[in-house]
Amino acid sequence: MASIASDHGILSELPYDIRQKILSCLTLRQRAIASLVSRNWRHMIASLDDHKLVQTNSTKINCGYCYRYYSYCRCSYRVKPVIKLAADNMSFTECYLFVRNSLFYMSTDMLESSLLTVLHLKGYCNMEYIGEIKEMSSLKEIYLDSVCISPDTFSKIINKCPSIVELTLIHCYGLYSISVPHLNQLKKVHVNCGSRYIQTIEIQARNMREFHLFSSLAAPKLDLRACTKLQVLKIDCEYIPFGFPQEISSVFPCLKSLFLRLCKRPKKFKLLSPELENLTLSDMVDLDDAIIVTPNLRSFKLIDMVKLPSSSSIVGSRLKEAEIELKYVYATSKLPGLRTFAENWGEILTFSLTVESKEVIFHSSNHGSNDIRPLCIKHINLDIHFYGASRYKSLVDELFSYFHPQTLLVRVNSDVLKHNFIQVLLDELVKGRKKCGKWYKYCKSNYMRWCYFLKDFKILESTARQGVNQFIRLEFQWC
Repeated sequence: MASIASDHGILSELPYDIRQKILSCLTLRQRAIASLVSRNWRHMIASLDDHKLVQTNSTKINCGYCYRYYSYCRCSYRVKPVIKLAADNMSFTECYLFVRNSLFYMSTDMLESSLLTVLHLKGYCNMEYIGEIKEMSSLKEIYLDSVCISPDTFSKIINKCPSIVELTLIHCYGLYSISVPHLNQLKKVHVNCGSRYIQTIEIQARNMREFHLFSSLAAPKLDLRACTKLQVLKIDCEYIPFGFPQEISSVFPCLKSLFLRLCKRPKKFKLLSPELENLTLSDMVDLDDAIIVTPNLRSFKLIDMVKLPSSSSIVGSRLKEAEIELKYVYATSKLPGLRTFAENWGEILTFSLTVESKEVIFHSSNHGSNDIRPLCIKHINLDIHFYGASRYKSLVDELFSYFHPQTLLVRVNSDVLKHNFIQVLLDELVKGRKKCGKWYKYCKSNYMRWCYFLKDFKILESTARQGVNQFIRLEFQWC
């Protein structure tokens, strides 16, 4: 489509039936974009005759609430004119309504299309005055963003949608409680509370496969016990929801992907799941201990962690990707703990280390000892946010004493560019490469530096632009 857009005349020169067939394949969102290309394209989009209607070409301008002619409207909810979506008894399969300015009062007439499959409402839309609703047997997807709706109105609508497959609720005003009955076809539910407070969320859909919850305020009471076929669970909350099961695998035996972010309060985490394939724990500040036994795990990520759990995970041979990201690092004393925690992961591990500008402390007396051998890993991301040439050398020495990465990506914050960490790193690597092969002289010593294992390194990519963050990507060969 991009190539056609470069020449407005190509599409208009095609035969009418071919042109209509091409444009009819566009979704409503794509049509809105295509209509901006030129005036001809806008006329072609408007001339389409199918059931994907956002608005009709009817000249009947009606009140958004009572749907009387706007000039005769006397209701107290009179709003600016809108095109009546169900005018002239026309049916449509998809409805996308975005109200940006004036308040729009939703009417039952807009939900009476027997062919309606997708309903997207966003913005200043009030659904409180919807009357009795007929069963919408064709409706597959509901998306409500920033609309005003009460728990009673929501229950009235959701109970009339037996074929609903996907439900999305984002920043809904007045929706302090969500109750979803058992709907046989419901597969995915996404709830984004944002700054809105929701007291309870109860979902009885036994065939639901995915559930996503985001809340920046106090955690709601969550009841998903009926969803025994759940496969994807994502919880992104300031606090762990009340009612969240401690034995996750027993409540959700089919769970394949689990994402937990923030979720304050729990200090211990226990997961014994034979089916789990993807596990992500992000920014869990209170987590002290984690017991993880997942023989089929393929991806394991610890993201934005301030500290690591005390226990090492037990995973099976199917693990293909492991990632650890530590932030707000002021001391490299975390490196031995990281080395011990990642003992079983080896060359599939990628970890990211952000060294902050506060008092960076190094413990050079412990690194490189024989009781902790360097771990060969896949990749390291290193972000430098502090300055000091002498401390740069200590950081390099500490890092390579515990880890031998295949590749290394270093990013230096623009505020500390003048201290040139990248040049210090390269100088240390050049010195270390010259000492490779002499390790046998130190094999009986308790102190064997990393440089005696470095065979070679090469620069894959780098930048030297001034005033911006600099980076360098390196590849290593170790003995």
